[in-house]
Amino acid sequence: MSNCRNLNLNLNFDSFFFPWSGRETVVMKTSEILIKLDIPRHKLYYLEQKGYVHPRRIPMGDLESREFSKQDFERIRVIWKYLQKGFKHKAAYQMALEELKSGKQ
Repeated sequence: MSNCRNLNLNLNFDSFFFPWSGRETVVMKTSEILIKLDIPRHKLYYLEQKGYVHPRRIPMGDLESREFSKQDFERIRVIWKYLQKGFKHKAAYQMALEELKSGKQ
């Protein structure tokens, strides 16, 4: 028998820190965003392509990893909420910015 322990891999958002902007910034990987928000990968990448979010890109050989800030996460969360309600991307983005600016959620 193995002495392996059952690890609880809790994807707690506040537990991911990376000091890349001169101060500690909460960071999430693409896979964590996909799990927490249940957003399709292509939708997440489209939001990046449109310039709605700006993850940090980490080279990994021929591939790249993305790290999203807490601000990116919140923006994605609210945009995704409006996209699921049937709004077009641009309208969802504008409504998300207004909502985040006003502080209501």
